[in-house]
Amino acid sequence: SNGVLSVVGAQNIDIDTIGNASRQLTSAGMNYASASITTDVTYTLPASPSTGDIVYIKLAAVTSGKHAVISGSGMQLIDGVSTLTASSAYAGISLCYVASDVWRVF
Repeated sequence: SNGVLSVVGAQNIDIDTIGNASRQLTSAGMNYASASITTDVTYTLPASPSTGDIVYIKLAAVTSGKHAVISGSGMQLIDGVSTLTASSAYAGISLCYVASDVWRVF
């Protein structure tokens, strides 16, 4: 109010343990690999996001030469491409769904 951003009540974000296996992410929120990534994996973004949804992905350790692919669902693009690749240990990625079939990295 009066030009100041304020939050009323508790604000929580969903946290999902995604292990170290490929999987479809089902909702916005925090997603973290709870084990070292020892094989190539693919994490697919939610299939039916709403504008403004934010997805965070945090990797654990990554075995040399292995990587995690972040993929849009269906026709969704991430900054104009269909996939991103992360191979750094403990890399973090934040994405926001900004328009129909469009994710942006922040």
